[in-house]
Amino acid sequence: MTLRSRLLFLVVVIVASGLMVLDFVTYTSLRGYLIGQVDHQLPVDEAPMSELLSYCATYAPQACPDESSSGSAIGGGNPTQQVPELLSPGTFGEMFDSSGNSIDALFTGPLTSVPPPPVVSPAVIG
Repeated sequence: MTLRSRLLFLVVVIVASGLMVLDFVTYTSLRGYLIGQVDHQLPVDEAPMSELLSYCATYAPQACPDESSSGSAIGGGNPTQQVPELLSPGTFGEMFDSSGNSIDALFTGPLTSVPPPPVVSPAVIG
């Protein structure tokens, strides 16, 4: 093996190792940042979403947002008309009864259709 080929092989190994280290650092940094953003968003959106779900399930399901409105409009006479504007775009909320059955679910965001609800483990609900 010539000196040139050994040096080329060494450079390739060093560059590949550096890229793998950089990939790992980028992944862990981005993951930590995104988890921090969700951790910040959850307490902010909990009260408005809870209020909106309670109102929709109890008083006026027909006046609450549905799949066609994507959470952007609520019918007249609703005391929670400002709630969708308080929620972060893309927020999904679901209300369960004491036995774990879904009562109501809402999605707020600019999407044209409601995405499927996330799968929640029964251990989280109970």
